[in-house]
Amino acid sequence: MVSAPESQARAESRSGVLGRWGRATPEGPRAVAPGDVVRATPFRVRLDRAVAAYEVAGDVADEGRAYVVVEGTLALDGPGSVGSSIVGEALQADLESTYTLFDGAEKDGAPTTVYVDGDGTELLGLGPGLTYDVLVVWTIDEAAVPASMTVRLREHTWRSGFLDKFEGWFDPAPVGVVDLDIAPLPDERPAEDGL
Repeated sequence: MVSAPESQARAESRSGVLGRWGRATPEGPRAVAPGDVVRATPFRVRLDRAVAAYEVAGDVADEGRAYVVVEGTLALDGPGSVGSSIVGEALQADLESTYTLFDGAEKDGAPTTVYVDGDGTELLGLGPGLTYDVLVVWTIDEAAVPASMTVRLREHTWRSGFLDKFEGWFDPAPVGVVDLDIAPLPDERPAEDGL
C-alpha cells in the first residue's frame, strides 16, 4: 500500500520525467469565475466576458464568418519576452469551426489573434512586467457561434529545449477553465467600404 505523500512524490517524479516539472494534480484544472485573475505561468490572466461580433479592431469578418471576442487582461510575470505563439498556447477554447490567421482550420483551440484593447493593434508579444487589456479573438463560421464557451488556461514550464538546448516556455498544461456566456451577434452585418 502506498501512502498519500509517497503517491504525490511518485506523481511529481513521473511528471518531471515527461518534461513537465510542475506538480501533477489528479483533480485537474480548477474552475475560474469570469473576472477572476489566475496564474497560468508565465502569465496572469483575467477573462471578463465574451461577445460575438462581425467587426473587431476595424476588421470586418468575411461573408459567412464572425468573431468570438473575449475581453480581459494579460500580464507577463516570467523572465524574458514571449511571442504571440506562447499566448496562443496559453488560451485554448472549445469552439468548433474556427480558423487560423492564414484561414486554415484551427484544430487546437488557439485564438486567431489577440488585440490590445483601446488601440486595436495586434499583440505580437509581451515584455516582463507588462499588463495589457486585450481582446482575444477567434474567427469562426457564423452559423457555428455558440451561446457559451469554455476557455482552458494553460501554464508553461521554463526549460531548455530538447533539440537546441535554448531555454524557453514549453509543455503547456491546463491549470484552469473559464466558462463564459457569449453575447449574440448583432442583427446586421456592417457594410464593408468599397475600394
